[in-house]
Amino acid sequence: MKSNNPKILIVGEFRAPIHEQALFNAMINLKLDVDCFKTHNFFKNASDFSYRLQYHFQVGPNVFKLNSELKKKLKNEYDIIFLYRPRLIYKSVIENNKAKIFIYNNDDPFSKKYHFFYWFNFKKLLPLADHIFAYRSKNLKDYKSIGLNNISLLRSWYIKEANFSVKSKKTVDVVFIGHFENDNRDYLFNFLIKNGVNLEIYGPGWEKSKLYKFFKTKQVLFPPLTIDSYNQKLNESKLAIVLFSKLNNDGYTRRCFEIPATKTPMLVFKTLEILSLFNENEAIFFETKEELLFKVRYYLKNSKQAEKIGISGFEKNLKSGNEVTDRVKQIIETFYSLS
Repeated sequence: MKSNNPKILIVGEFRAPIHEQALFNAMINLKLDVDCFKTHNFFKNASDFSYRLQYHFQVGPNVFKLNSELKKKLKNEYDIIFLYRPRLIYKSVIENNKAKIFIYNNDDPFSKKYHFFYWFNFKKLLPLADHIFAYRSKNLKDYKSIGLNNISLLRSWYIKEANFSVKSKKTVDVVFIGHFENDNRDYLFNFLIKNGVNLEIYGPGWEKSKLYKFFKTKQVLFPPLTIDSYNQKLNESKLAIVLFSKLNNDGYTRRCFEIPATKTPMLVFKTLEILSLFNENEAIFFETKEELLFKVRYYLKNSKQAEKIGISGFEKNLKSGNEVTDRVKQIIETFYSLS
């Protein structure tokens, strides 16, 4: 095997274009020798009870079959086996392989909010890894706490073909694009709406909110967006709010890169991690509902200042190298450093 032209296998679900598929496409664009193994192909219907049961307990005929097929696939010689959030992959399938094993997880496998068995197979794989990529800074400490030091940070990304600026009429004052989570985000938006903010909310799960009827009455809830309509909606918005998942202990999220890619000013909850990515000239930070309301009102009235922040965020995104191709280059550089 020639290390100057590594042969790569990406193993993952491949359900969404922003995850494994984005890495795969970027590798193709860079003319790398890349193959894929899609675990989701072994389940015909993601809403099927059998699928949910097997996915939950990580055992069953479909899980056994995908592991058997992966073992056959690995008879091909690869230089890199990149395991993306591998919950269903068994340790016995990967061990003793001569390839460099890279592991990545965009969720937090150390979060106490997952059930105790959820990351069982994932954690069994960790000692086999030649390198582990952490999504968030917190997980660097988590991996070190269990004796793993072959780690580095690989943040999420935006995709230049999907996240970009276009000339659009700004028809939306404030937009939030994201799922419902029981972390009081619904009460935060209730506060904004009651104080006269024209807000549009796009995403799944909002029917679970105790304030669902209020939001429906106010006609602020909309279905999840496609990739194209997501980009268009951001371009049509004067301000875009970003909140972080408490389930995964996030201090930033991929929207922190996707929104600046459109030059739309980002109103983002202040954390140490987001402050390491953008400064106050590149994003608008808030910590309380009152501060958020104040800044929404201020920047809607002072649109030129908001536009400057949006442009600065866009330029910082480019300078920092937050596009998926930049992340692929980081993966390949890591491989060379180990060769």
